[in-house]
Amino acid sequence: MKNIFILYIPPSNFEAKVHYQDTIVNKVSQERLFKYLDRTLQDHLRKIFFDKRITVWGSRSSDANRAKYEKMKVGDEILIVEGEEIKLLGKIAAKTINLVLSKKLWKNLKGDSSEGWDLIYFIANPQEVNIPFDKLNELFVR
Repeated sequence: MKNIFILYIPPSNFEAKVHYQDTIVNKVSQERLFKYLDRTLQDHLRKIFFDKRITVWGSRSSDANRAKYEKMKVGDEILIVEGEEIKLLGKIAAKTINLVLSKKLWKNLKGDSSEGWDLIYFIANPQEVNIPFDKLNELFVR
């Protein structure tokens, strides 16, 4: 059975919005990613993305985020929500815990933290949808 994971970006989180643009909207070249990934994961990603840029997101390693991350499986659905809007739909293509890659992809813009977003997931079939979250709620209350 596939799961659906909701990842929430608070509208006031400037740093997340910048990183969303960098690694979701613009995607990331395989050349930039593969320097920090083992051969097995590289081969897996090539089978899914061929030579295309890859949509990547990461979460900080809090207890709640780690519990959610550990439940994620390849093929599970993911929704990225910002405020009251579903920004993106996609599928988990692969995941890795990788602090070095995290620091290369997402610099701390505030400068007051050395913490990274090392719970990393690669997203296949990303679709920017920009629909109100309450529309999703309507599907479940029918």
